[in-house]
Amino acid sequence: MRTGARRLRVMLVGDSELFEELLVDLLRDLGIELERAEGSPPELVFAVVREGDFFHVLAAARRVCGGSPVVAVLPLRDERLVERAYLAGATRVCALDGPLDALRLACSAAVVSGAGAQVEGAR
Repeated sequence: MRTGARRLRVMLVGDSELFEELLVDLLRDLGIELERAEGSPPELVFAVVREGDFFHVLAAARRVCGGSPVVAVLPLRDERLVERAYLAGATRVCALDGPLDALRLACSAAVVSGAGAQVEGAR
């Protein structure tokens, strides 16, 4: 870890191998280091969902979030899936087929707010 870098303790739920690589790069650009929340409460939970496992992954993310924000990560922005994600308990929804601004905002807000803080903002 770089000296002076901020850390973000996250938990990834779902098919997250490729997403984790993207997240590490995105956080590095923000000057934030990813820390896996193993045995400690996460500051942010990412539910990497596909249409077939949608509710299962979001339910699992809600069970482990401990009150921390849950970000649903969709492969494509589809308003129907975005609405389902919010109904299933996501705090924020990010689609990987467009700008990653919502993902950056969610990560930055979690670092600033600390553990358990709610991430606010538009879809």
